[in-house]
Amino acid sequence: MNTLDTVAVVEHAASGGGLFDIDPGLMIWAWVVFGILFFILSKFAWKPMMESVKAREKILSDAVEHAKKTKEELENIAARQEQMLKETQEHSNQIIEQGRKSADTAARDILEKAQKESSVLLERARQQIEAEKQQAILEIREQAVDLVLKTSEKLIFDVMDKDKHRNLVRKHLEEL
Repeated sequence: MNTLDTVAVVEHAASGGGLFDIDPGLMIWAWVVFGILFFILSKFAWKPMMESVKAREKILSDAVEHAKKTKEELENIAARQEQMLKETQEHSNQIIEQGRKSADTAARDILEKAQKESSVLLERARQQIEAEKQQAILEIREQAVDLVLKTSEKLIFDVMDKDKHRNLVRKHLEEL
């Protein structure tokens, strides 16, 4: 502000026109301007502004509704995922248990089969040992008969028929 403006304000204040003084002419003009402004705003500005506010309210309410639906869908999806996870866990536990049972069964079957085979092999070995034992006894008897025949030939100097000697020695050996 320059000095002239300051002087004008001071003169106006000194003439009785203070800040809180009521001037009826100024008040009428303020109401007229306010009415015109109110009419213009209500005619041209408030309807578009109200429509814009209503549109914005609708957009916001739609967004809130959409957010609620999305939240519900996410909760449903989470519940389904949890259920699927539980089912998958149960299924995998069943598969593991079946695998254990199958492995136990297979191990028992293999063990039983091995025991049976070892029993069969052991029995065969016993039979083979017994057969070889019998064969060895027969060979020893034959050798004993031959030995007795040779010894008796030398002692008797009389050569008998070999078959007769054999039969004779066999009889005596069987009696023993």
